[in-house]
Amino acid sequence: MHWKWYSDKVFWFWLLALLSIFLLNLVVGKGTANIFKGLENSDKELMRDLIINYRLPKGLAAVLTGISLSASGWVLQEYFRNPLAGPSVLGVTSFSGLGVAIVIVFFGLFSQIDINQPALLIFSALSGAAFAMLVIILFSYKIKSVSALVLIGFMLSGLAGAIISLLQFYADTHHLKSLIIWSFGSISGLSYTQIIYFLTCVVVGLMLIFLSLDKFQKLQLGHDYAHTMGVNIHYVKFIVILSSSLLTGVATALVGPIVFIGIAIPHLVRINLKSANFKKVFTYIIIIGAFTLSLFSLISDNIPGQVLPINIISALLGAPVLIWIIYQNKNKML
Repeated sequence: MHWKWYSDKVFWFWLLALLSIFLLNLVVGKGTANIFKGLENSDKELMRDLIINYRLPKGLAAVLTGISLSASGWVLQEYFRNPLAGPSVLGVTSFSGLGVAIVIVFFGLFSQIDINQPALLIFSALSGAAFAMLVIILFSYKIKSVSALVLIGFMLSGLAGAIISLLQFYADTHHLKSLIIWSFGSISGLSYTQIIYFLTCVVVGLMLIFLSLDKFQKLQLGHDYAHTMGVNIHYVKFIVILSSSLLTGVATALVGPIVFIGIAIPHLVRINLKSANFKKVFTYIIIIGAFTLSLFSLISDNIPGQVLPINIISALLGAPVLIWIIYQNKNKML
């Protein structure tokens, strides 16, 4: 294995940038004045409540969300060999959100079921994501057109969105409020129990991908060629479904439907890095993905007034990037 690129200055720059933005998220934002007040008055309880119980879980959630969505997007783009293949475009995020919406609206009707249980939310989101992945992969066997596959993904997103709207229409006031707040996307308010669930799912998903990087490398020349090189295509398909569903599902369940990150980050890293080393590319993607979500978190927490939902920021900044990606790949989408 060639890991010499770890001595690359660019790699250490991004690693330092990630660490810096993570630390900034701990001390900058709403309530910053209280931190300095706590320093002046030696009020350790005030500082602990703000940093340990609010800022630190939020910072960790931003890092884990960036990693999970970027890694999921990279897996889909490499498997489908399509720069527009991302969890939000192919309907994976939408169906993952549908699973959560069903739990909030229907399961919440039964008082004995706690809809805030992270395991329940993650399982429902993972089930929805896996269903969308199966549909897309089944269609990919019959439809070779990139544009048609992307359109199917958009139709799946629209279908899931319509069902979610239907659930909102019939939901009672309490469950409707929970569903709307979740749909905005928020990386704040997670407990350490939820962070542990989040971290566990992300580590498992990343390990599945890292152990299969050589197989993804061989897929670059086509599935038929990879098969002649001894790659088990059915195994790779299983890894794609499991890892992408797990990473997208856990992020969507605990944070909300964050869009565009899974498309933009892998594509931008790939075209700027221009490296054939998949280990290098994938490592950069998860670092820069974590940095990007941490930056979005810092922006959302420092806009005057209320904290702006993270999904709004990702959409505002991600949509122009998606348009640029489509324009750069216009010839491949005919």
